[in-house]
Amino acid sequence: MSKDEWCASMELRSRMLSEKQRAEYVSKGSGPRGVAVEDRFAASFRREGECWVWQRRVGTSCLPTMTVQSHPVTSARWAWMEAHGVDLTPDDLVGSTCGTGPMCVNPQHHALVTRSEAQRHAQERRLPVTSG
Repeated sequence: MSKDEWCASMELRSRMLSEKQRAEYVSKGSGPRGVAVEDRFAASFRREGECWVWQRRVGTSCLPTMTVQSHPVTSARWAWMEAHGVDLTPDDLVGSTCGTGPMCVNPQHHALVTRSEAQRHAQERRLPVTSG
C-alpha cells in the first residue's frame, strides 16, 4: 500500500466513526481482545484542513503518544512508519513540516530529520527533542 493509499484509508476510517465509537475505541487497550491500533489511531485525531490534529494523550515529551504492543510511541512516528512501510531505529527522528507543529499526526506532514534540524524546530516551538 502506498503512503497516499494508507493516508486515504485512515481518513476514511476516521470519518466513518461515530462519537460513541470514538470514545469506545480510545478507551480500549490493544491486543487480540482490544481494538486494532489503526482504529484507535483513526479515532484519535480530528481533521483540520489538511492536518490531523491529535485529540488524545500527550506524553511527557509534550508529543502525541499512543501505546502499540505495550510500548509507548509518538503517534506521528507510528503513522509515518505505517504509511511508508518501514521501521525506524531509535536514532531516526520524524519531524513536523506543517504549521500545526507536533500536534499534527498526518504522515504527509512529517519527514525524517537530522538531530540538529529537530533541535532547531524544537527551539522554535520550545519543545523537547525526543526520538520516541
